[in-house]
Amino acid sequence: LLSIRGKFQMLLLDFVHPKLILQKLMEHLLKRIEASLRRELYYWHAYYDRRLPPEITALLKLEEFVAKFMSMCRKNSSSRKYV
Repeated sequence: LLSIRGKFQMLLLDFVHPKLILQKLMEHLLKRIEASLRRELYYWHAYYDRRLPPEITALLKLEEFVAKFMSMCRKNSSSRKYV
């Protein structure tokens, strides 16, 4: 999470719009996520997209989105039952 925060900081300092960062991150995650988690990921994307501030303070919201995604994946992998 710390390394991702550094990458977000660099992008925001280079004046990349936070909504563009969130959109590209979403596209990247959708390629790698299981179909069962996509609906929840779309929900959280919309949630954070509406609450994303336009300036450098967006760093915290972007980091929250990544943490939420990591939590979703961990919850999904621990709830699977292997036979």
